Amino acid sequence: MANNDDEVFFTVVYGEKFVSLIETLVMSLMLFSTRKIIVFAGDCRIPFSYPNLKVVYFKTNKDIKDRKSLKGYPLLASFHKFEKTLEMLEKNYSKMFFIDADSFVSKYIDNIWNEDTEEIDYPLLGKHIYEYQILWRRENNKGENDSRGKMVLYDDYAYHKDIERQHDFIDVNNVHETRPYELPLMQKMGVKERSDIWYGSGGFYLLDKKSKPFFEQCMECLQRVLGEFKNTPKYQHSDEAIMNIMLWKHHASRNLKPTPIWYDLKLQGRESFSNLKKLIRNPEDFAGQTNGGRFLNESPEWGYVPNNLKDILVFHGCLDGQMANDHFHEYLQDIIMTI
Repeated sequence: MANNDDEVFFTVVYGEKFVSLIETLVMSLMLFSTRKIIVFAGDCRIPFSYPNLKVVYFKTNKDIKDRKSLKGYPLLASFHKFEKTLEMLEKNYSKMFFIDADSFVSKYIDNIWNEDTEEIDYPLLGKHIYEYQILWRRENNKGENDSRGKMVLYDDYAYHKDIERQHDFIDVNNVHETRPYELPLMQKMGVKERSDIWYGSGGFYLLDKKSKPFFEQCMECLQRVLGEFKNTPKYQHSDEAIMNIMLWKHHASRNLKPTPIWYDLKLQGRESFSNLKKLIRNPEDFAGQTNGGRFLNESPEWGYVPNNLKDILVFHGCLDGQMANDHFHEYLQDIIMTI
């Protein structure tokens, strides 16, 4: 297949732990896409080459290497994701698609380029597993993570709906306080309310040049998190939360459609593809299974499976290179001819 050089995939990795994951992603794109992928590699070497691969090396920002978000996500990764996205927006591509390194793609991946971005000035994000974010942890009086502190539940849905809801994973009787997750940073950035879109996944987004002001605002927000807000834990959010806050600021009304992500590789391990094969073979029977049914429907607790399985464009959540390689070959052997 001839390459379409006007559109491109890109991702950002740093450190050696992601190198083994990247090869499976690149191989899957080489097989199924007419577009190339640019890999920004920080403080690591990519020991392989493919016709569809361009590697851009960079040095990571050591000043923020130990900074973590409220959820424990490295803010270094957020910084370089925004940095490299802005660099991509300076190039002459008509469309770009960011894809998480711990993923591989299906044979339908190039359908993503059919999305119309003409009338919007923001990126289109894939749907997250959760519509409202949930986080629980023990904190001291300064709001810092502390195993000896009081239990705090960050539950946006419960806070905004002014209700108390039960969770399988935590006893609400042990919760000292329920707080909103994004609201404090929203208020600092002058965002009054959420817009009417599903919460977006920071690992998968389609953009064009009109999104440049959006990502400049994202970077400005992150710089404030890293700078003037650095001593206030409730403001410490990663790229995903910041992008969603900025989507609300832009009154965004669209996610990627169809939602393309099969999420559960990390959560379910080898059961993931077994579940998918069961669904393919007998969807009505499988949907009735309590455990499988909860996972393989549009429930916000467990993600999203489209009515048309051809709309699954990305498989996400590989823990290591061996898992990525095994799942990809299972897809090639057992699933590719079925859907």
